[in-house]
Amino acid sequence: MAQQQRKQRKLTICVEGNIASGKTTLLDHFVETVPEVEVVAEPVDLWQNVSGCNLLELMYKDPKRWSYTFQTYTLLTMMRIHSREQQKEQRVIERSAYSAVYCFVENLYQSGNISKLEYTVHHQWFDWLKEVQKPKIDVIMYIQTPPEKCLERLKERGRKEEQAITLDFLQQLDKRYEDWLLRSRFEVPAPVKVVNGDQSRQELARYYHEIITDLYEKQSLQHTN
Repeated sequence: MAQQQRKQRKLTICVEGNIASGKTTLLDHFVETVPEVEVVAEPVDLWQNVSGCNLLELMYKDPKRWSYTFQTYTLLTMMRIHSREQQKEQRVIERSAYSAVYCFVENLYQSGNISKLEYTVHHQWFDWLKEVQKPKIDVIMYIQTPPEKCLERLKERGRKEEQAITLDFLQQLDKRYEDWLLRSRFEVPAPVKVVNGDQSRQELARYYHEIITDLYEKQSLQHTN
């Protein structure tokens, strides 16, 4: 019976962190080496093609004009991911609807790129969606990476929409993440595991695998007891 319960147990992990903090390294590692893990990347391709328009690029080029539109669509796409039926026992999701609101929307509001009215409406939408859909998260893995290292990696990967991102912007986002996950300024929906993101890709991949395995075994044990 315990074995049957273990097979039925499903674990959802959200990987959180600044832009270019190392999240892609984690996702790529599991795609390439652990097929039994369901990997769900941020829906960047959807943000880059909304009725033929690159909404992500528009937001970076003219944040005052497009930030609210972009974040509204981000919330929609992330909530769809949360509500999608889980296909495997372990699912790793890149970011979440929570960070979209508590880090990115918060940063846009604090920097003056969305108004107080837009900020209030967005939060009310999110609060209602949380109540109705109840997005499931078991563990949050927070990749804590210095903004300077994030900027270095960002330039290395060369995504065209990100070329205008500055160190100041990454430092702002770093503060929003710390406020949310370490200082609990907003709701933290699951236990947080902090990972040092300032390591080589090989070290990160090995460390991630050990953490995920340990987390899953602990969750399964709790479920069978």
